[in-house]
Amino acid sequence: MIKKIMLVILALATIYFIWDTILKGNSVYYAKHSSSSNVRDLELMMFTENLDHLGKKDGFKYKHKIQENYKTVQNVEKNVYFTYEFYENAHTYKYRDDKRKNYYFDENFKLKKVVDVGNNRQYVDISTVDENKIKEEIYENFKPILEELENNEPYINLQWIFNRVYRDRIK
Repeated sequence: MIKKIMLVILALATIYFIWDTILKGNSVYYAKHSSSSNVRDLELMMFTENLDHLGKKDGFKYKHKIQENYKTVQNVEKNVYFTYEFYENAHTYKYRDDKRKNYYFDENFKLKKVVDVGNNRQYVDISTVDENKIKEEIYENFKPILEELENNEPYINLQWIFNRVYRDRIK
């Protein structure tokens, strides 16, 4: 009986290790190699959601507040921020550029609103904003980290598990 309990505990610990370390730690690599029609968006989502599992890089600052359910990475040189929040069962993302404009994205990484903080927090009409250009700017500002993560092949390739777990986001 004790052997069975120990085996179950060992199996659960192994599954947790694989899930936590390999899958989340290599999520950007898996996103890059997924069948998604919009790999860049999926990479950016995985990048911010799993910041606490990714290696740190010089020139970038990281904040992770478990109680407040958010994670932020800052490109110190360019003074831009990219944030992931999980609030009321929804994923949201925010990008703050160097002109102090906040771009808010929903759980599918679609632009929902823009607030110009530097101009008395005025809302900007999102129809005047080129969403793809903003996403490309985000990618470029965090490219040193993203390129390294994209090319960091995992010891055990769990692409099929990633594709299964994130199938709703891979479109």
